Amino acid sequence: MLVQSFFAFIEHRRMRARTDPCTFTKTIGFTISAYQEHPDYLRECLNSIKALKYPPELLRIIMVVDGNSKNDEYMMDMFKEVFADQDPGCYVWKNNYHTWDPTQTQQDVEMATAIGLNDYVIEEDPQRKEVEHLIQTKKCVCIMQKWGGKREVMYTAFKALGSSVDYIQVCDSDTKLDPLATVELCKVLESNPNFMSSLRYWMAFNIERSCQSFFNCVSCISGPLGLYRNDLLQQFLESWYNQTFLGTHCTFGDDRHLTNRMLSMGYATKYTAHSKCYTETPPQFLRWLNQQTRWTKSYFREWLYNAMWWHKHHLWMTYESIVSGVFPFFVTATIIQLFWTGTLWDIVWVLCCIQLIGMVKAAYACFLRRDMSMVFMSLYAVLYMTSLLPAKYFAILTMNKSSWGTSGVPPLSRVSVLAPPTKASSLPMVPAFWPLR
Repeated sequence: MLVQSFFAFIEHRRMRARTDPCTFTKTIGFTISAYQEHPDYLRECLNSIKALKYPPELLRIIMVVDGNSKNDEYMMDMFKEVFADQDPGCYVWKNNYHTWDPTQTQQDVEMATAIGLNDYVIEEDPQRKEVEHLIQTKKCVCIMQKWGGKREVMYTAFKALGSSVDYIQVCDSDTKLDPLATVELCKVLESNPNFMSSLRYWMAFNIERSCQSFFNCVSCISGPLGLYRNDLLQQFLESWYNQTFLGTHCTFGDDRHLTNRMLSMGYATKYTAHSKCYTETPPQFLRWLNQQTRWTKSYFREWLYNAMWWHKHHLWMTYESIVSGVFPFFVTATIIQLFWTGTLWDIVWVLCCIQLIGMVKAAYACFLRRDMSMVFMSLYAVLYMTSLLPAKYFAILTMNKSSWGTSGVPPLSRVSVLAPPTKASSLPMVPAFWPLR
């Protein structure tokens, strides 16, 4: 913990020392993944994107909605409303990139053969070309497509953009961006010519991933805010989408696998605390536990993939991966050993030590952020022992079960469009990463 905090502190000093201005020369494809989003969150997201301090002529905004039913139309209508002055292009796609019916194609081939058209050419989904043309020619585009999961939504935006932009920025539909978020991403990315490419959340980014950034091996480019070098992303787009685990197509963990693909190519990943956003976080315990279970599934799955590329990066990446991967099992073994052979005093002593470590981390966070509310971070140890640790084992046992991976937001049919969100917390996040060489 002390070593991690030390290197995180040095990395934060590096960030504050950077003074290079943004060149404002790179084109950016800004992609938004949307699925049954609460109208208030979506409106805040779109308005914050419109208010970004980045030249509009260099931004191409693409929102892809995971669903094309009547119940999803409100998201496209809101996109039209917010970007009405940008002549937005909107399109309802009956399929997506991977649902074009091969049966119908085979029937067409058989019919062509029967009538003697041996040079018959199998055509692709005609709507696909329209979608790609719209995304590559319009500055603001909203696509509603057949449901396929978040990875399908991201794939559509990445694939349709092709090589038409320099960078690709990712964003979730419940994320509110700081006006300088994109600028700060670009500033740090351009600062080196070699570049190629809630409380717990605050601690994860500003301590853990800041330390990883010092060694150029950030483990996860978070979905709410991240920037990728497009020419690199296009190289592994197909393998990223077609990822399988134990014979099952992977859906969640898309951001962590994107990061792993970058790391597998030998590129490094970085972080900056200057690029900020706010994202909706689970205010209810069960939603939080569901989210953590989903993240744990992708963590252990990607841990196995990441282990194959440890040799390409700093030794710190290997060390931290092993420690964090083994830690839950070490804690479990310690608890079992204490209750089996230890005395009551031994159990109390270990629990006090765990809480003391939590208080030290909370005090350090208070010092860095200059906010006494971070002292509540010390309670995370209690949540970890009583809830998160059992959830990790449940996640391992159900790792092969895939879904869209929502954090338990109520279906839109149960939410009034005009009503404000129900007591949902909105915590600042600063997950700004990119691949470099």
